[in-house]
Amino acid sequence: MKSVILYLIFCFLSFVINYGVFYFLYNIIFDTNFLLFSNLVAFILSTTFAFITIKNYVFKSKTDTKEDLFRELRHFFEARIFSFLVEEVGLLLVEKRVYRKSILILGMSIQTMSIAKILLSMLGFIINFLLSKFLVFK
Repeated sequence: MKSVILYLIFCFLSFVINYGVFYFLYNIIFDTNFLLFSNLVAFILSTTFAFITIKNYVFKSKTDTKEDLFRELRHFFEARIFSFLVEEVGLLLVEKRVYRKSILILGMSIQTMSIAKILLSMLGFIINFLLSKFLVFK
């Protein structure tokens, strides 16, 4: 149970890093240009953080050789790339299919892309947990 709680904590922190970097790049630096590039940079930074913390604190995976370490790293990034591609496709679909740029929730105007990013990140969380548990750190 402790590992599940730690996984949730580190994934939440990874999500915060991912969303924070994405928001900063997409909304502030690039002024809503470079959607996929902003998401890629956010992905790389948050995935690196996730690998280090999940490997060491959640699954307590010990690797004896560099080859084992790089195998875990490769599998971890492959799993994350799969969920990243799911997110990229989802963001593109929302960008192309949703015509409202913002919606009103509880009296607050919220960007449609922000909602899509949050929902797609949640889907990615589920995919990543299953792949980490059963394939990467088995």
